[in-house]
Parts: sequence; C-alpha cells; structure tokens
Amino acid sequence: MEEVKMNKQTFNEMVQTRWMTLREKIQKHWMILSVVAGIVLACILIAFQLLRNNASPISYTRTATRTNPYPTTDPSLITSSLSFTKYQNAVNVNIDTGSDSISGVQLKIAYDPKVLTNVKVVPGSFFPNGTVLQNDVDAQNGIINYAFAINPGMKQLKGKGQIISISYIAVPQTATDMVFMPNTKITSEGITASVLKNTATITVP
Repeated sequence: MEEVKMNKQTFNEMVQTRWMTLREKIQKHWMILSVVAGIVLACILIAFQLLRNNASPISYTRTATRTNPYPTTDPSLITSSLSFTKYQNAVNVNIDTGSDSISGVQLKIAYDPKVLTNVKVVPGSFFPNGTVLQNDVDAQNGIINYAFAINPGMKQLKGKGQIISISYIAVPQTATDMVFMPNTKITSEGITASVLKNTATITVP
C-alpha cells in the first residue's frame, strides 16, 4: 500500500516536471516569435519609409490652350505700310493698313540732329479718338518716339490716313534721311506680331 502511494507521488512529480518543462519551452518559443515578429515589422516600416522618401511626387498640371484665330505665320495678314510725305518745313507720317484692321502704332523714327532742330510732333487725323501713349523727341540723338492706341471697346481702324505731322527747322545747305527704326510696330487685336509689312524713307529738307 505504501509502495503504491509512492509510485503515485512519483508519477505526479514526473507529470508536474514535464508540464513545467513544456511551459518553459512554449514561453521560450513565444519570446522568440515575438522578437522575430518585431524585427519583421521594423523592417517593413523602414522599407516603407525609404520608398516614401525616394518616390517622386506626382503633380498634375492643367494648361489652358487658347487658339489664335489669326496665326502670325500667315503673310497675308501682314499688309500695313508706313510712308512719309513732305511739305514746307514739315513731314507727315502716313499709314495704309491694307486688309488689316489696327488698334495702335508705335513709331520710332531716326534723323540727323545736326540737320534738323526744334523738332515737334502733333497727332494726325487717322486716329480721331484714343490715347497718346508716348510723344517724345530725343533732340540729342535724333530719335522720335510716338505711340498711340485706340481706347478699350473702340472699333479697330482700317484704311489710309495721316498718323502724325513732324515739324522742324532745317540747317541751311544740309540734308538728312528720316527712317523708321526696326522696332516700329503696328498692332492688331488677335495678332501678337506687328502687322507692319513695308516702310519708306525720305530725305529732308
């Protein structure tokens, strides 16, 4: 009887010992799995951050496209011309718009300041209404700057006429050419480039 009791106690101790051993193994495995899971999660987070830093931002640009109904490359749209006419001690600057309708002019005219003095500019009759943007005579360098534009809402002008009249006093026994400089322009609404095609030169007095 006493021997059975001892065997039973020994069996219980063996079971308890094995259970403790198994529990320790399970705890050890859980610890290992937790460490591995933590490492994997950390690697995933680091990789995600690196990809996010290296990725180029995607931007969407919306560009409005406006079609010009008057392409500036079409030579048929550039038909205006400028010329001079002389009378007494003055020169008129004339315009012929051809098939163009124009909204303004920018004149830059050169002359010899040693020949012409007391140069003055007055508006002509081609632009009955509008705004004089510039009316300047550089007497030292012999350059006339004149700019005129129609007012907003006004109808563009078309035809022939006098833009300005240039008066002067000429030094006796001398002469000079009046010429339009390259940045002389004629503007037309809807056409970005100048519609000026031809210019003329005149010798005065």
